[in-house]
Amino acid sequence: MSETPLFFDDFPGKAQLIFLAGFHIGIPISIFDHSHKPFGESLDSRHSNSDISNCYTRPNTASSNLISKFKQNCNFAIIEEEYAPSVGFPLGKPLILHYRNFSNVFKWKGLSNYPSDNLIWICPSGVVLVMGRVLVPSNLQYETREIFDNIVDSQMPQLTLVFSEVAEVILQAYSPEILDSVRCCHTDIKKSRSAIDFRLKHPDLANGSEEEWEKLAVDEKEFLEDVLIDIYYMDFCLKPECFCKNDLKITYIDASVSSRYINKPQYLLIIAIAYSSFVGLLAFQKFLSEKVRMLHSKILRGSKTNDAISAELKLLGAFCLEFMDESEPTRIHLMGHYMECVAECWKEYRLYELSDQVRRQISTLDKMIEWVDQRAKEDRNLRIGIAAVVLALISILAVAAQLISTLDVSNQFGGQERLLLILIGFIMGIVFTVAIVFFPLAKLTQFFRRRGLNISR
Repeated sequence: MSETPLFFDDFPGKAQLIFLAGFHIGIPISIFDHSHKPFGESLDSRHSNSDISNCYTRPNTASSNLISKFKQNCNFAIIEEEYAPSVGFPLGKPLILHYRNFSNVFKWKGLSNYPSDNLIWICPSGVVLVMGRVLVPSNLQYETREIFDNIVDSQMPQLTLVFSEVAEVILQAYSPEILDSVRCCHTDIKKSRSAIDFRLKHPDLANGSEEEWEKLAVDEKEFLEDVLIDIYYMDFCLKPECFCKNDLKITYIDASVSSRYINKPQYLLIIAIAYSSFVGLLAFQKFLSEKVRMLHSKILRGSKTNDAISAELKLLGAFCLEFMDESEPTRIHLMGHYMECVAECWKEYRLYELSDQVRRQISTLDKMIEWVDQRAKEDRNLRIGIAAVVLALISILAVAAQLISTLDVSNQFGGQERLLLILIGFIMGIVFTVAIVFFPLAKLTQFFRRRGLNISR
């Protein structure tokens, strides 16, 4: 079985230090891609020989528009290479980019003497992973890993600036109607737009000006760091004695793959996929909370929720469920040792607990939607009932007037007598109408049956 590494190229004899910075654009991208329909599509069909190509290469879709936007931007290069078809991605394969200006924005500092590169995933779930890698000699001291971690930790605002360029292109690819849709996370879209505005107001930051970065106020740095959901670290094939006899060590904040797996670079790819699911679930947890608060506010204010909003919220819930189902280890079509790696990631990332929380949120949202729909149905039934009563009253008046005209052929009744007869007919009509409503024929039939039984006895 062919295998592909995370960054597509392999460097024997070199160790790799990698970070994954997770963001969410606020748009569940694959919902709006109507042509290739990744939502609800099975993994088997997505991995068939006729559909191995990247799900973003299909024409006449929102995704084709997204590709054209990135092609028009000189800062990005679209990577055409494909990961092994045996690898399962939740909802479909990501759009893969290289950011040409990465080294100007993000500085490798103490590791600048070593080769480095970057990779960006735009996942169908709306997750954006900004990844960086530096290649170091495999016999380098493990303390280099701590230097690497400190370099990345000190430049989280810079990573958000990189994300803002990605977000700007993505937001331009979608219409205002889509961005205002209830299926989008308006909180994340607002954060993305704020990061874009911040970058445009400080153009020197994108050019790597150390002086400009040092001038940033604390609250501005905190804002940029807040846009970033999480950062994860990986090291591949450093000195094996540092692993405490564990060849594959996965924890909540980092992962280490020892030299035993030097011919298995796909482990890094598998861990990155599991981590993208972790970022996605964190985003959807906030996403669904926004929708629950929105619906709760509408209910308290007595605002009406139309059927279209209910349908879109149900679609969003189904989208999240599909994402979680396709992220689980048992849904990844891989060899056993890779599936065990994904299962270990799920355990360490607390994804089982996180997915349970998201499922409870979806259940809560479904119950609220069901209650709103029931109230709307009752309101419609009330309107129909009022209209029926009005029509019944008009019919009663018409029948009473017609009856009097039929009986009073010789015009022997005066005006007051006619009104009195119409009023009597009107009252009798109301009495019969009320009797029909409150005393259905079935009840009367049961009453007479009981009476008949008593008489026979």
